[in-house]
This record gives sequence, structure tokens and C-alpha cells, in this order.
Amino acid sequence: MKKNDLKRHLNTYSIFKKRGTTINHAFASAISYYANYDEIEINTALKLLYQNPNSDLKCVYCNKKAESWDHLESLVKDGMFTGYGHELGNLVPCCKRCNSSKGRKNYTAFINGLLIDDEQKQNLIHKLTNYKNAYSNNIIDTKSSHFIVLTKKYYEIKNQIFELMKEADIEAEMIREKLKK
Repeated sequence: MKKNDLKRHLNTYSIFKKRGTTINHAFASAISYYANYDEIEINTALKLLYQNPNSDLKCVYCNKKAESWDHLESLVKDGMFTGYGHELGNLVPCCKRCNSSKGRKNYTAFINGLLIDDEQKQNLIHKLTNYKNAYSNNIIDTKSSHFIVLTKKYYEIKNQIFELMKEADIEAEMIREKLKK
């Protein structure tokens, strides 16, 4: 840790700015497809990623010890649910560093930015695409009129929460100003 890390704590905190991403992700996660835990299927899928299911898993991007699960395709883009869910074909073992660096990028864009040779990039993209195609079967068409109608009220509720968060930020600013006096 560096002393400059303190800067983020010495600024005005905004509920809306700091937690908007968390809320968007929560709303997307709540309606996304999720698969049931099936150990046999998971073992088979991990073998497709050249992983030993009975050992510590490795990051699919850098081969270091995996510490989290990465979504190959983000659940949220531009604040909206993408249609990809919490299912085997969209989740891969990942280290925290790669997961953080990848962020919301799609896996091919992330891999193309890695400092590895082009052949390794293409092999990795091919391996992950095969995995995704084999185990991602429930992508939701978020552009369909059925989905749009079905989620209208849901997104209205999310927007109300965002408006309340903005209102709370204004209220917090007024409280801070009064406490300064």
C-alpha cells in the first residue's frame, strides 16, 4: 500500500457514484440464468479447460493460482443486464489480478491485450470459446420485446433506487455542511 491510497478516503463519498455498479450487478444477477451445481458436469468442463478438478485450479489467463471465478461475458453493460448468466460456460477460474484487470471486458478483448504471443492468444481464445459454446446454453435475448415487456417494472424499480441514492447524496451534503458549522 502507498500513502496515495489514502486519497480515496479523503474525498466526499457519493452513494450513487460508489454503489451504482454494485446495484446494477445485483439487479442483473437477480434475473440472470444460473445453473445448478453438478459435480460430474463441472469436472468434465474443467477438463476442457485443461484443469485438474481434484487439484487447486489455475487462472485460465495467466496460469497462476485461481482465487475467484470470472465471467467470460459480463453480466452488465452500460448499466443493463447483458443476457449472460451465472452458468458453467460463462464462469472460469481466475486469479484476482486478471479478474480485476479484465473488469467488464469480454474475454477475447482481454486476451488480445495480454502480453503473450499471438499464437498463445489464439489458442486461449479458441479453448475458452469451445468451453463457452459447450456449456453456455441459456443466453437471454435482452433485445426481444418479450424481455423488454417482462422487465419494464423491474427496471423502473432499479431507476427509483438510483434516484433515491442521488437524493441521499444531496441530503448527505447538506448534513456535512451543517456539521462543519
